[in-house]
Amino acid sequence: MSKSPLVKEVCDFIKHFCTEPNHEMEKNFLFGNCYWFARILQERFSVKYYCTLLYNPIDNHFCCSIEGECFDASGKIYLAYPEEWVQWEQHIIHEPLNAARVYRDCIWHMDKEQWYDMPEAERLKPWSLSFSQTE
Repeated sequence: MSKSPLVKEVCDFIKHFCTEPNHEMEKNFLFGNCYWFARILQERFSVKYYCTLLYNPIDNHFCCSIEGECFDASGKIYLAYPEEWVQWEQHIIHEPLNAARVYRDCIWHMDKEQWYDMPEAERLKPWSLSFSQTE
């Protein structure tokens, strides 16, 4: 079965990051920086397609849904248990303490000392998804 034009376009873009022989970049984006890769995909393809970040709190993994097709650094992925995946924007609203932990440990890679040096209001606020507001 051939890939749809959307899947081919996204997978070709992913190959720019994840084609080296030892797969170190792919491993980096799958194990520890999956949020950032999902954001790269969202930023790149949201001009042309509807994109949203999905988060799986059980696996602690992010992917980007582009027109309903899901991608991470490994390419197009199949969500074996779609009910485990939530839109990141919704997770921030409904699970703010977990979202704060994900930001600390998985997105910003802060140690706990840095984290607790921040004012509590900053640690527990609903987090913005805009690059312009986080830079």
